Amino acid sequence: MKVKEIQCKSALRPSKIQNHVINPYFGCQHGCKYCYAKIYTFGHEKEEWGTFVDVRINLIDKLKKQLKKIKQGSIWFSSICDPYQPIESRYKLTQKCLKVLLNWGDSVCIQTKSDLVLRDLDLLKKLKDVEIGFTITILDDDLAKVWEPGASLPSKRLRALEELKQKGIKTYIFFGPILPYFSDSEDKILEAFKKFNQVGVNEVLVDKIRHLQDKVGRELREFVLEKYGKGIWSHFEHAQGLEYQEKLRLKIEHVLRYFDIKYKLLF
Repeated sequence: MKVKEIQCKSALRPSKIQNHVINPYFGCQHGCKYCYAKIYTFGHEKEEWGTFVDVRINLIDKLKKQLKKIKQGSIWFSSICDPYQPIESRYKLTQKCLKVLLNWGDSVCIQTKSDLVLRDLDLLKKLKDVEIGFTITILDDDLAKVWEPGASLPSKRLRALEELKQKGIKTYIFFGPILPYFSDSEDKILEAFKKFNQVGVNEVLVDKIRHLQDKVGRELREFVLEKYGKGIWSHFEHAQGLEYQEKLRLKIEHVLRYFDIKYKLLF
């Protein structure tokens, strides 16, 4: 893992998902095979995603200055990194940002694949309005080790979510991207929502696989062909069509008839 300390120009950026977004790091040790952030290179064009992290060491000073100038608004961690990837244990940039935001008057939303977020449980409880989301793509821990090699196991994420919920913190699950062949059958979707229901999540956001026609798709194709062969990749090719999208939507809506869970389809 190549770690580089850098200076950032700003801590907060405008976001289409929340009002502002904070990325304490660029690059991610989780190394997820389907990650859309691969399309952003920022000087790492020749490096493999998951093998480098840039640490924005002046982030806290920039955040303090920006907060004095901007209007209130929701803040999201993060769009092109996981704020609780392993290097957070060393640099604690996410934790330091949260301490700065204790007096922030609007909401803070955190999305992660790491149970390291539990380290900051006492701090999270002090925030005025906070929501924690866990990305779940695959339930099977062994399969997740292949697709998300550096992330916490899905079973650990679900246990962490359950603990956060029990402590009174709002939670959500981002169920996506749903992977063709691996997690898009009605049985797999039903299994997932049974788990989500058991941990008492507040809301589930659901999305399909994307970026199959850009750099992410090209690298994903190489990975799937090498690991599983042409037969499995054909499922991903089929997933690019509108017919697949509609069938997936119907499967999800059919499964959700059995659960009283707030959800939103993102496709």
